[in-house]
Amino acid sequence: QELAERMRAKEQEINRRTMMEKVIRIGKAVTEQTSDFHTALLRIWEGVRNGLDFDRVGIFLYNPENETMQGSYRTDRSGNLSEEWDTKFGLNESNSFFRTVLSQPDGFYFTQDYAGERNLGTRPGHPMREVKYYAAVAVWAGDNPMGIICVDQLISRRIITDEQLEALRLFAGYAGLAVENARLNSELENRMQE
Repeated sequence: QELAERMRAKEQEINRRTMMEKVIRIGKAVTEQTSDFHTALLRIWEGVRNGLDFDRVGIFLYNPENETMQGSYRTDRSGNLSEEWDTKFGLNESNSFFRTVLSQPDGFYFTQDYAGERNLGTRPGHPMREVKYYAAVAVWAGDNPMGIICVDQLISRRIITDEQLEALRLFAGYAGLAVENARLNSELENRMQE
């Protein structure tokens, strides 16, 4: 039994190390110099979806001017990439999930029954219906919130592992840097054109 526990611990450590190496590789790719804001967000989406192996990913951007979270790229219920630029959620609403995530000291939320906790079973058309394993992590650039990355395993019904959660939280730092750099580059290009 002791040997089996040691083998499990060794396997977990190997999986963790492999995932961390993957995060560093993906993180470098998303922070490469790009002046196109949409390209930077798409790289983040691809990094989380394909690199960290989540079924669905949603990237929501923080707008400090009107205290909203705006949609960008997300994965639909079939696993396809979808653009949601017109989707907005107010942070001042009493039941704002995004406000909850941003107010957490670590900017992190995880559950094994999202639909149950949010009472979505009675809402047949809701995009989060039947979601069990779900996580959301705030994306920061210094002290400024840039957005939130949300993930779930709706399609495969797999669990979200501890290694995936750790990798997602680490990757959020790279994502914050990528979003901030892309915004600054876009603003600079716009000023130069003016």
